[in-house]
Amino acid sequence: MATAGPLDLFLDIANEEIVSSFTNQGAFTLPAWFHQNVKDIRATFLRLNTTGNFTAPYVKVPAAGLTFAAKLYTSAGTILASQTSWTINLTDANALDGTLNLNTAEMTTAFTNAATLSISAIIEFKMTEPSGGITTWQKTITIKRQYDVSGSPDASPTETYLTENQCLARFVQYTGNGNGASITLKSADGTHEVIISVNDDGTFHADVT
Repeated sequence: MATAGPLDLFLDIANEEIVSSFTNQGAFTLPAWFHQNVKDIRATFLRLNTTGNFTAPYVKVPAAGLTFAAKLYTSAGTILASQTSWTINLTDANALDGTLNLNTAEMTTAFTNAATLSISAIIEFKMTEPSGGITTWQKTITIKRQYDVSGSPDASPTETYLTENQCLARFVQYTGNGNGASITLKSADGTHEVIISVNDDGTFHADVT
């Protein structure tokens, strides 16, 4: 499923860092993604401000003429998702818009092989300038499993019946009916037994054989 809004990425070209914003040089931590998401991404490219006006640490780089690519892969080099088609944002000529589809067969295979609730992957962004200069940004990111299972997780109730031995195990043998009944307890191997009862004067009686 697509996200509610684009993920804004501010890409520092000089330091090859993903920063918090146009006015904040702090490092940006990518959130965890889900393996069935379609991520809308807006990439803005920044250069350090060297004009002497330090109201903002960066100046934006026009996106026209830039080539941009996003790639998600495992530490073993297996490509999980990629996107090379990006368009200039309609209201900001310094930003490129695109989507990265995580709902791929390769992603499903990665989770099947891992048999885990999450996997680690590397997200790589690469920008190529008209002059041929290349800048690369890489981050390790967590991809979480997303379940889409129909039906009820509860087992359907079925009738089951106890065996004769299971039924007998719930009772102890007694002798007599009504008044004067005694209870017989047997050892596991059946070689010994204890017969317990109550005498008429209220005392306890036990015979061991």
